[in-house]
Amino acid sequence: MVRFIILVLLITGFTTLVKRDFRIVEATRQEWTGGRQKSARGLNYRVTIIAGKGSGKLKLQELWVNRKLIPHRVFNLTKNEPGVSFAKKDTLVITGTVIINESISSDSIYKEPPFIFTEELIIGYKLNNRMLYKPVSEIKILDPLYHK
Repeated sequence: MVRFIILVLLITGFTTLVKRDFRIVEATRQEWTGGRQKSARGLNYRVTIIAGKGSGKLKLQELWVNRKLIPHRVFNLTKNEPGVSFAKKDTLVITGTVIINESISSDSIYKEPPFIFTEELIIGYKLNNRMLYKPVSEIKILDPLYHK
């Protein structure tokens, strides 16, 4: 019985270590409006994460906002460079913008979501060549930005 308990603890501990992908530190959303009449308006999303694996095993590939796939960028704050290459424990920022014109972004990619989700923001990533998705549960709303 003791061996069984030790075996279960080892397997459980091993699977949690293997599944460490990244930790979400903070997520923000900021509405913005252009300075001219009839100019664009939109939402900026910014998610700060700490990588649990290096870029050889972890690829941040998708950013879903309200069930729409939007273009995104990754920046490595630790190295102060674009986030194509990063190491374990590097701090990364994922950013994406939704342009609001008639309720959809012209940059959004029309693609069926991989599953039905209710969260506003989902990060799609590959870990060891396996596609996975992580919801962002808490999004801090920043004060609106009005351009002049």
